[in-house]
Amino acid sequence: MSEANTMPPSPSLPSKSRLVYVLLAFFLGTLGIHNFYAGYIARGLAQLAITLFLGWLYLPLLFVAIWVLAEIFFVNRDADGQPFEGSGCAVIVGVIAIVVISVFAARIWQHWYMEKTPATPPSAVSSTP
Repeated sequence: MSEANTMPPSPSLPSKSRLVYVLLAFFLGTLGIHNFYAGYIARGLAQLAITLFLGWLYLPLLFVAIWVLAEIFFVNRDADGQPFEGSGCAVIVGVIAIVVISVFAARIWQHWYMEKTPATPPSAVSSTP
């Protein structure tokens, strides 16, 4: 009788924490640190490169911030296909991220709008004696 060649079970790697992933995404997301943590090296490098080389243009930085926000809600597994451990406070942090990104976008729009709107000349302001 021949023995079947069976490989011993490989030790499973500990799952990565969903809460750690979300917190890294929230605080260091535009640098792609959360993707490095989860094993998504190419995504992390892309976010890091866009932020470092084009972040001064604001719109690419806003694009990366929205990308990170989408990852907070939709990425549930690491690069090896292992589901994240625990749910953490992903929804709460995600909502906070939406608010922060909205305020950031509003400030950028306000800055651009204020630069392009001519100031009202003092003679146009009516004053009553």
